[in-house]
Amino acid sequence: MGGTWHIKLITEKADAAHALENEIDAVLERINDEMSTYRPNSEISRFNAHKSVAPFPVSEELARVVKKSMEIGEATHGAFDITIDPLINLWGFDRAGPRDAPPSAGDILKAKAHVGLSKLAVNGQALVKHDPDVTINLGGIAAGFAVDVVSELVDAKGITDYMVEITGEVRAKGKNIRGEAWRIGVKKPKDDGDPTSVVAKVSLKNQSLTTSGSYHNYFMSGGKQFTHILDPTTGTPVQTDLVSVTVLYADALTADAYDTPFVILGEERAREIIARTPGMEALFIHADAELKNVHITKTAGFPSLDERAP
Repeated sequence: MGGTWHIKLITEKADAAHALENEIDAVLERINDEMSTYRPNSEISRFNAHKSVAPFPVSEELARVVKKSMEIGEATHGAFDITIDPLINLWGFDRAGPRDAPPSAGDILKAKAHVGLSKLAVNGQALVKHDPDVTINLGGIAAGFAVDVVSELVDAKGITDYMVEITGEVRAKGKNIRGEAWRIGVKKPKDDGDPTSVVAKVSLKNQSLTTSGSYHNYFMSGGKQFTHILDPTTGTPVQTDLVSVTVLYADALTADAYDTPFVILGEERAREIIARTPGMEALFIHADAELKNVHITKTAGFPSLDERAP
């Protein structure tokens, strides 16, 4: 998934905790072998190379994540669209490598021709393309799924106090070593390279917290910033002062899948979706182009912010 993982366990079973490391590595290897577009022999890469409308058998996990992705795509009016893979590559934000100038309007239109939820279906434990040139990318949901799977593994070991973090997506249960709720930082839009620089910390109580931001992966061209967050409807990077959205929800998969489309849709439309989704809350960070003037808002049920960060 192109990142790191970090897990804290509060337990007297030290040997069992150390033994978990190999099991967690095995779980993450399995998920990468299913969902990583950077692995040419992964399930998703083989599906992407499958230029046919014939059903393509996949693992139960991959089918489940794709099905959930389709559901969330519908719920976000297409703002979350895993068929956006051709555009991600065209703009230089995946395996095709970086670029230093935006693609032409013609190239964007060509890529968009193979983007759309209607071009893909899940049929039991098989994926079906309605367009043989469709390719998918699970970068907006796979890390959240991995957090949930690892958390379930820790639960199965009888450990009740833990924090699981994979590429910045977090799920926490029980209490930390001080006997308090886990406090998770929300990163500053501009941290000057300091990974501990946060705007505040949020207390989690058996919940997940994920964040999507437009400020950490982009390229500059002609004095203009082009972020990695692409709007499937336009095929271009989103232009908004909403630079970050943090989503709170029970499971990390769902939170992870919603945070990026909320940046695309904007705060007002995001709040409408949240109001229809019991248990979901969010924090919104608005900022100017220089990321200096920052304004933070949050839904009513989002936890109080701990200003003692870090």
